[in-house]
Amino acid sequence: MIVRREMGVSTNIAGFKIGDKIFVEPQGYGMFKATLQNFDQEDKNIGIFMFDCCVDYCYNRNDCDRTLELVYKEFPEELKPRLKSVDLPTIGMIFGHDSSEYKRWAEPDNDSRFLLMRDRHNRIVVDNIDADDSPMCYWLKNREKRVEETYSYAVNYLGNLESIYYRPTNAAIGIRPVFSMDISNL
Repeated sequence: MIVRREMGVSTNIAGFKIGDKIFVEPQGYGMFKATLQNFDQEDKNIGIFMFDCCVDYCYNRNDCDRTLELVYKEFPEELKPRLKSVDLPTIGMIFGHDSSEYKRWAEPDNDSRFLLMRDRHNRIVVDNIDADDSPMCYWLKNREKRVEETYSYAVNYLGNLESIYYRPTNAAIGIRPVFSMDISNL
């Protein structure tokens, strides 16, 4: 089976809800669970999903771009026609825009915070790449205003502390893709 759907309650056939999970298996990356985070504002048949874990480590923008292209390329053939985009999450998607601190040093975005990201445990990703289940940093798309390199920020977890910070581009950080896909008749 190419796509499995995990949900808490039964719904009508096309009744995807925020929080529903699907399983996708990009070739060469293994099986991943992705959670429906939102619907496209213009087309409610387009679901915006985010992987529940990181798919690989990346050191810089070129690594991130290459990995995102590979994830897109290796998506199951049956789903590829439905796939609209594969990208990195933004500060807005994960943390929202309530903090003026981010506005001072991070490139702005117009993305709304995903409803599920209000709960801290949904923002945390454990390291399933090395299988040690420790909290893991992952790249965000926003860039630091004074730096040319994009994808400069990472979500960092250390004990009970959570932060966003500028990472030098020589540090290995996880990549947690966001993708949009037509979910009508899925």
